[in-house]
Amino acid sequence: MAEAHLCGVLRANGEPCAKTVRNGASTCWAHDPANAEHRKQNASIAAKAKASKSFEVVQVKDILMNLAADLRAGKVDRGDASVLSQIYGTVLRAFEQERRIKETEEYGERIKALEEAQKRRQGFSRV
Repeated sequence: MAEAHLCGVLRANGEPCAKTVRNGASTCWAHDPANAEHRKQNASIAAKAKASKSFEVVQVKDILMNLAADLRAGKVDRGDASVLSQIYGTVLRAFEQERRIKETEEYGERIKALEEAQKRRQGFSRV
């Protein structure tokens, strides 16, 4: 059995990568130049998804902070502020639920792809 070794490529922070390298490879998947385009696409997709939802959450947070400031300044009725806080709290919970659903769907797709790849490697199909 071949001995596993570490990638060792210097990361952006100057430390050597500590990921294990596959047999016959000189670098880990993350540092393999052949995977550069795939990594770039994955990073782009993740950044877009994160940015769009993050922006919405930041907007709601700003609204709530302004509402609190207006309440302290006496510009908003306590009852109105309470109702608005409940509504925006519901919006935030809906954002979180949407994130969980999307995450679960993505995990399901990834698991399915892994299972299919394993079936191809093993040469059999599920009955």
